[in-house]
Amino acid sequence: MKYIIKIMVLSAVCLFLAGCDKEKNEPDAPAAPKIPTLSLTSVTLEEGESQEVSVSNGVAPYSVSISPLGIAGTAINGSRLIITGIVAGNAIATVHGSDGGKTSISITVTEKAVDIHSAFKADTTLRIELTNGKVIRNIPSANEPSPYIFYRDAGNQLFASPKTKIGYAERDASSFFFIEWTGDASAGTKDSPSVRTENGVEPLSSIEIIQVKDRMIWLIWTSGNASGKLVQKWEAINN
Repeated sequence: MKYIIKIMVLSAVCLFLAGCDKEKNEPDAPAAPKIPTLSLTSVTLEEGESQEVSVSNGVAPYSVSISPLGIAGTAINGSRLIITGIVAGNAIATVHGSDGGKTSISITVTEKAVDIHSAFKADTTLRIELTNGKVIRNIPSANEPSPYIFYRDAGNQLFASPKTKIGYAERDASSFFFIEWTGDASAGTKDSPSVRTENGVEPLSSIEIIQVKDRMIWLIWTSGNASGKLVQKWEAINN
């Protein structure tokens, strides 16, 4: 009987040791993939605009996919994700690590802003286009002198008024025309817009300085439903 018990104990020990040895020889469970980290979780850009996003903490080399196609272009350059807007819309780009880890970024593409004043800003012809269609032109030629004198006033020089002014007067001062506003001559919508003529001062609906460049100023004003514009030098009080 003792012999049988001894055999059973030895068998149990052998089975236990065999199991331990089996566990020791089993391969380790695969490591979980590393999830790449992006420097941004979302981007908004215009059509044609590009933006870079840094990729880190994943396993390179990386790849990228996007859905739906056609909204934005994507490319991976090392640890940089490059996104380029194609057409307005929304998409999701997913960056994949080579070990299977992945992460996503949301993309919003907006329509490219159109500069409605681009042609006006490119025209450097010195002039004042009145709301009635009349165009007062500067004629910088000694052989063809202008019948007008053009003025630029940063304030307190003409008509004892602190407003900024720009305009013209006939040489005999029988008539004149000045656009006036409160503030400086920087680009943007101006406060307290008005027009001053020989008949007095009248309020304007708006004055917007479109551009100040190369010592010149591009300005548009509105009076009711009519609009006028001017391109003039902008420096000292007058020429």
